[in-house]
Amino acid sequence: MQDFVPVIGFLGSYVIARFLGYNEQAMYIATAALMATTLLQILWMFWQKKPIENKHWLTLGVILVLGGLTLFIHNDLFIKFKPTVLNIGIAALFLGSQFFGRENLTKKMLHTAFDMPDNLWKRLNLAWVVFFLFEAAVNAVMALTLSNDAYVTFKLFGLMALTIVFMIGQVFFLRQYLRIEKG
Repeated sequence: MQDFVPVIGFLGSYVIARFLGYNEQAMYIATAALMATTLLQILWMFWQKKPIENKHWLTLGVILVLGGLTLFIHNDLFIKFKPTVLNIGIAALFLGSQFFGRENLTKKMLHTAFDMPDNLWKRLNLAWVVFFLFEAAVNAVMALTLSNDAYVTFKLFGLMALTIVFMIGQVFFLRQYLRIEKG
């Protein structure tokens, strides 16, 4: 749930800015809110002594850099490319895990849910790489072609829908490997 706080901050700020008549500034106000809520989220986790994972640091770094460029250069395309940059970075991490370490990232994340041979873990990991690259490309196209209002809607619902469909597809194709608790 805490991973959605910055998204809610971004979306809420965008909608409120538009409602108050700051149509031209809405994306910049939302960008500043995204940067602030993401930073506050990391500080809150630190203060609560909760583990701050690499994905949190990666997300914070990308948001601060691209958000800073968005505000400094006054071009909202930078913040629209945040999901593209993050997805390419995540794809690179998943691909790298295929060759370095004892097990790839997909197996580390899902080994408690699936019992599969190593060759299927490798194929599943590569499927995640392809998915992240596909999502990065779709986001880039949408960022370049949609209005800000349409893009914000796409970012919230479209990217989430793509991820849900991909995950449901995984479960469907890998259902015979699901671990079933016997109790």
